[in-house]
Amino acid sequence: FTDMRLYKLDASLHNFKPGKDSTTFRIRSLSFTEESGFRVTEFNCDFRLSQQFLKFLALEARTPVSDLHGAGVQLLFRDFSDFAEGGVFEKVSLLVDLKNSTVNFSDLGYFSPVFRGSDQMVRFSGRTKGTVGNLRVKDIAIRFGNASVIEGGLNISGLPDFKGSFIFADFKEFNTSVEDIASFC
Repeated sequence: FTDMRLYKLDASLHNFKPGKDSTTFRIRSLSFTEESGFRVTEFNCDFRLSQQFLKFLALEARTPVSDLHGAGVQLLFRDFSDFAEGGVFEKVSLLVDLKNSTVNFSDLGYFSPVFRGSDQMVRFSGRTKGTVGNLRVKDIAIRFGNASVIEGGLNISGLPDFKGSFIFADFKEFNTSVEDIASFC
């Protein structure tokens, strides 16, 4: 994320309001192609920036194969130095609230090698709170394949080291099929 090159950048910004402590504006119809080939076809939100937060509220984001929307994504921190060398995992809190969204794992493949070459679609809703290294996920509803449903909550500690992470799951519903699981292999 430290060396992104954006091309075909198009954006419309409205209601720009600089203030003493924060700046706000509405992002409408932001689109771009990143050097890797990752494309955002439409991005809309109410953006807020201060020395302690980045907020993307009333979020709508689309790629050719994914669609995210909900109350938004917020990054909370002490100051921008919290983003330095690995600090984002332990020092930056994420508040995420998305509803009825879809992600194709092929989009995630641009950011994580484990998903490269995948063409799996996942539908989800949920809320997160905490740092990447200690994340609580509530009211999660995930649907994939023909019949798979996961609903409930998760606490995940230890990321980004997935193999060394601890996951506590409290599922209200967990249904899947051999075919749906096999489609991920």
